Amino acid sequence: MKHLPIIHVLVDLHQGWGRGLIRGVAAYAMQRGPWKLDYVPTSVSEKELKRVCRESDGVIATITHADAARTLTRTRTPVVSVSRIDARLPMVYQSDEQIGRAVVNHFVARGFRNLAFCGWPAHRLEAGRESGFVLATAEQGLVGQVYRARQTRPGRVTSRMALEHMAAWVGRLEKPVGIMAGNDERAFDLISACRLAEVEVPGQAAIVGVDNDELLCTLGPLGISSLAVPSQEIGYRAAKILAGLLRGGKPPGSSVVVPPLEVVARESSDVYAIPDTAVAACLRYLRDHVDQRVTVDELADFVGLSRRSLEYRFRDAVGHSPWQQIRRTQVEKAKRLLAETDLRMDEVARSSGFRDGRQLGATFKELEGERPSDYRLRHRGRYAGVLGNIERDAVQ
Repeated sequence: MKHLPIIHVLVDLHQGWGRGLIRGVAAYAMQRGPWKLDYVPTSVSEKELKRVCRESDGVIATITHADAARTLTRTRTPVVSVSRIDARLPMVYQSDEQIGRAVVNHFVARGFRNLAFCGWPAHRLEAGRESGFVLATAEQGLVGQVYRARQTRPGRVTSRMALEHMAAWVGRLEKPVGIMAGNDERAFDLISACRLAEVEVPGQAAIVGVDNDELLCTLGPLGISSLAVPSQEIGYRAAKILAGLLRGGKPPGSSVVVPPLEVVARESSDVYAIPDTAVAACLRYLRDHVDQRVTVDELADFVGLSRRSLEYRFRDAVGHSPWQQIRRTQVEKAKRLLAETDLRMDEVARSSGFRDGRQLGATFKELEGERPSDYRLRHRGRYAGVLGNIERDAVQ
């Protein structure tokens, strides 16, 4: 009888990132396995982790503390790390610098000059994202404020005292401010802290999380904007490397670094910190009517300005013309539909203010450097169909 490899995945399933990771591993196992997959929480003791390694044919690990790194480095069992650590292990991980840059750019594009970060430093992922935020703000010539949240461990309910401490920090920040949270849990806490501090979201404090955990981001009355990270792709790639190791192959010569996807904009950052009220009104109008093929003349009439005056004020406020802003807004709407729906390309085009799929394709390629179909495939993953099969099988 053929041996069925036993693969353990060390991961936190209470976070969207961890759930995406294990789904990516499962997709690879369904395509190229079969494997027997088992889940191990990152809080596992060193003794228990050693037992897991002895019983496993291979391990894919989110490494959150030094004891786990030491154990996994010393075991003879093939291990692939999905954390950025200083260890002699094959690694597939996300770029903290690119994550920080994507969120900071999201705020800067909306006119924010006051930026801040809120995270839990004891968690490796959040600590790395803090570093990425600091680097990204420096690239913009800005200095961001950093708050290190009080919490015992990931997954625990944040105490009232911790929220009050966070609220006091939010209250002291210069407004309006764009706050990057270390993950969506932290963003959820920030919404509560702002409520305690009587700080309006997004008017005074715009908030963006990381991981795009749809459950958390859409749980409350205020949708949370979040940077989508390719955790499924990381899981898939890690599984592919592990499969090579199980066949006796050599690990890759260098680590695999996977860039983030896009900020999925929801209500928590749906605001523009722009002093020019006319331009800010145009941006809001565009956001609300992007599917109606808005023109520059229509924007000028809406705010009671001549077209020439609006052109000057737009360039002064945001650095480009109203026409360029219309196209950017259309493409941003198209990107969201491509990533989150199964609409046909002509339907995506019409819902984004384009005449048809051909016009969408030409504009999208010009601004994004790729075709809409390639963007959809990259964002949703080459294994999206396999993941759908897994979910359907689980329900049946």
